Amino acid sequence: MGEICTLLIVGALIGALARLVVPGYQPIGVLFTVLLGIVGAVGGSYLGQLADLHDLVRWALAIAISAVLVTIVAAVMRADARRHQHRYQQPPYQ
Repeated sequence: MGEICTLLIVGALIGALARLVVPGYQPIGVLFTVLLGIVGAVGGSYLGQLADLHDLVRWALAIAISAVLVTIVAAVMRADARRHQHRYQQPPYQ
């Protein structure tokens, strides 16, 4: 149970740092940010162990992975929002 709580806290921290690194508006909620932070933390830890990297480099790698995920997800969500916005616009009156 302690590992799950630690993973959630670290995921929230890394997700928040990743959103600070990515410029611009990200239409992503808090839970999705934590989820992307958890994925980044696990991925950074795994890749860092494979490459036998120092702990500080593992943290940087986890933030970088999360930042890339935040960028991708934000771009997809913005594109989806634009697509839905155009679908429901009223046609101009002639």
